[in-house]
Amino acid sequence: MSNQIPLRLPKWLQKLEGKSNWSSWRKDLQEAFVTVDPISWEVLMNRGDDNIKAEPGTARQEEPTTIEEAQTLSSFFAEHDDSSDNDSDLMVTITGSIHTNPPVLNRNNPVDLRKLNIRARDLLASGLGTEPLAEIDRVMDAHEAYVKLESLYGKTSAQSVHIAWEKFSRVRYSTRGLTPAAFVDRFQKSLRDVKDQCVEVPPTVELAQFQQAIKPNPNSTTFMADMKVDIYDPNFMDLVYEEFLKDQSPI
Repeated sequence: MSNQIPLRLPKWLQKLEGKSNWSSWRKDLQEAFVTVDPISWEVLMNRGDDNIKAEPGTARQEEPTTIEEAQTLSSFFAEHDDSSDNDSDLMVTITGSIHTNPPVLNRNNPVDLRKLNIRARDLLASGLGTEPLAEIDRVMDAHEAYVKLESLYGKTSAQSVHIAWEKFSRVRYSTRGLTPAAFVDRFQKSLRDVKDQCVEVPPTVELAQFQQAIKPNPNSTTFMADMKVDIYDPNFMDLVYEEFLKDQSPI
């Protein structure tokens, strides 16, 4: 009998939803893979056999992912402990995030290679949102699945980045036409369009662009003079937008 706990990428890795978070997702992907199963990362990146350490062996047991899983497995062994049984009749493969033994791989065994591919493919799938998961539904090779995701969400051109940034930098808080709320909405949407091109925009740059956008409007003069910002607060731009809307709202 066999009982296998499927591998999953860590919960701290935000699932890939599309272009909007490709940059951050891709930046954390290697760490997430290596935390769970380093050999799967080599398979995903289609690295050569020299990068996959193989040693003689027939089976391996890795540490469980959580304490709860360890307790469950301990109960499982206790329930099935029978000295009259042949040990080979009971094999439980535990897959998890702590690797005490090097991965076992017979380079000339296509079954081993197929299993590694399936494992890497399943790990990749566990880090995807609904739309990206649907895109690779028919792609069974782990590396091909990754390449398809990269072509869909990770590829950008200098022209597309330039266009998105130009639109963002031209957003202005006009004295006519746009309400304060509509302006903020347009500014944030243009910022998202830039980030969708896999361009990282630090909050301090976002603040500088926001100040540039509201500067031409005389109604914002007092707000800019009185504005106090703690740039060490990771959410300080949310506070800037909030205070701006309060300041510009009619009494």
